[in-house]
Amino acid sequence: MPEGTIPAAEWEWYEEYYRRVINKAASEMGDRVGVVTWLAENDPETYSRINQADDLLNTLWKSRGDRAEFKNACKSWYDLWMAARSGFDAWQVRQREAAMNVGKQEALL
Repeated sequence: MPEGTIPAAEWEWYEEYYRRVINKAASEMGDRVGVVTWLAENDPETYSRINQADDLLNTLWKSRGDRAEFKNACKSWYDLWMAARSGFDAWQVRQREAAMNVGKQEALL
């Protein structure tokens, strides 16, 4: 095998692991467009951290770096997205409650 060539089994391990993490995040995100829009407008720090985690993950994925480091990067990336989704969900609840309160006040008039 030429120097610098990654064995097929190693390549496949990264491909499969990356695919599983992305699929899990996608299935749990719900309204991804809403989360991303909310993040950009309401939590730019987390938005930036997600982008940094994504860059690290892509770098490790492409280079097929240390498996443990790759797994940790995947976990960090996933955890950031789930925290963002939780923040978005809480914001949606507050928005609905505020709208309901406005409706109740208008009904009293």
